[in-house]
Amino acid sequence: MKKASLKQHLTSLKLHEKFNELESAIANGATQKDQLLRLRTELKQEPLHDEARTVIKCSCPTLERKLSKWRKGGRIAEALLPDYGKQATNRIPDLLINEYQRLCTRPMGGKNKHGAAPCSIAYNQLKKDWKDGKSIPGLGTWTEWWMKNEETAKFVLPTAAPEFPYTERGMRRHQPVKAVAARGNVGAVAAKNHEAFIERDYSLLRKGELYTLDDARVDVVAINELTGKVEEVGIYVFMEVASRAIVGFVCKPKHAIIQEDVDELIAHSLQTGGYGIGVGYVTHILFERGTIACSPAAQTVLEGGSNNGIKVIRTGLNEGVRWVGAAPDRAKGNAQGKAVVESFFRRLHHELSLLPGQRGNNWNNAPENLGFGRNNDAYRPFLDEEKEAARELKSSSQVANRLAQFNRRAAASGATEKLELPFLTFNQIRVAIRKAIDFLNNDRGHAYQGHHQIEQVETAPGIWQDTTNN
Repeated sequence: MKKASLKQHLTSLKLHEKFNELESAIANGATQKDQLLRLRTELKQEPLHDEARTVIKCSCPTLERKLSKWRKGGRIAEALLPDYGKQATNRIPDLLINEYQRLCTRPMGGKNKHGAAPCSIAYNQLKKDWKDGKSIPGLGTWTEWWMKNEETAKFVLPTAAPEFPYTERGMRRHQPVKAVAARGNVGAVAAKNHEAFIERDYSLLRKGELYTLDDARVDVVAINELTGKVEEVGIYVFMEVASRAIVGFVCKPKHAIIQEDVDELIAHSLQTGGYGIGVGYVTHILFERGTIACSPAAQTVLEGGSNNGIKVIRTGLNEGVRWVGAAPDRAKGNAQGKAVVESFFRRLHHELSLLPGQRGNNWNNAPENLGFGRNNDAYRPFLDEEKEAARELKSSSQVANRLAQFNRRAAASGATEKLELPFLTFNQIRVAIRKAIDFLNNDRGHAYQGHHQIEQVETAPGIWQDTTNN
């Protein structure tokens, strides 16, 4: 018994009944064309069964095909049911699919915005090998395929290779999954973006159960009061993940943050941040590997001094090796594992977007008046770190440098002259960052996971006050 729906069974029974009547009429001298026209009209008027108004709508050519199928199938109702188990006559061999997927996953490098290479490269390679007479898995050479194929074996072997027997669209249905293609084209790091990952539910965290630290470059340049030079601003934050609150931060020139700063940041934040460590449960401090982490000595003090009430953990870096002996992929951080702190950095950049000295978040977005232009060699933020640290800001930043140096020397000689500088100083930047962090810590306009509703009452027109301490 073929697998089919109830409607398909009812339709086949109805047509079987009508086709028997049609055969009897033809045997008595009626023409098949007239009977098909009559049958088409009757089917539109008669429902499939008494409890439904569904009718069979078929054209005469369709009825003629179904009649032929019914006759070839032994004049039984089952012959009119769809045959889902019938194999395609030109099915792509499994060995050819494997070869196509292998060609799609070669180390070709990222060729599009998704970091993968187009599958047309693999298909064109198959066509080229086919034309050159090479043996293709699942097909063999084109001469072997020609003599084995039922449709072509009866013809004379041509002098040149025929068209590849499968279209690019048909082969594309069997392209490898994105993660496999990215791993082969680019590397293990690229595949990570397409693979499954664990979704973290931060709403179950208790107070002080998880802290995380990470650094970022602020999208503002400022004047260093100690050197009188215009430098990039770096920030290192200490976040309590359950509340998304920043309990402490370090703000210094980008390349000046060292391990001692991190040790002091942790000690200060745990004592004065207002969250402390867990009571009856372990407090975890998570570092992004690749950034500055606490020293081994500090880790020993934290874990031993708290009687293992604190545990320091470090995230891994995405890296891999395609085969033994190959160069390893460049290790990269996993942004999915630190989404909470990356989200904060994005909001912080927005809060600071009106400060003077904006330098953009990448080379293309850098303002021309800071000397980041594409038409000169002034300063290019995304060179490697050694070159980036060695280069100085030029163009209009040179003006700020000269003014700052003059102001510094004047102050050292006892002069009270105050110049209007085009950029903020590092002390001013720290104050601005502190205000922005205070605002974001107290902002209730977000939909962070784990934040509950707060009941308020209107004590005066437009004045709302909390009724709870949450």
